[in-house]
Amino acid sequence: MIDVDRKLGPWRGRVWGLVLNFVGNVIALVGLVRLMRGGSAWVLAFGLAVTLVCVAVLAVPSRGHD
Repeated sequence: MIDVDRKLGPWRGRVWGLVLNFVGNVIALVGLVRLMRGGSAWVLAFGLAVTLVCVAVLAVPSRGHD
């Protein structure tokens, strides 16, 4: 299992996951705009996949710190 409570650089893994989730949301929105303008849906699918993976990983409750 991924330890999202471990410190990675200046922030914990959970914060990095939230930043990645934000980036995934931006990619999904850009993909939605491209799809509505007649483009392909692969950018939207990639953004949604990144967002869903982030939500699934970050949904794990944090452990109590002693």
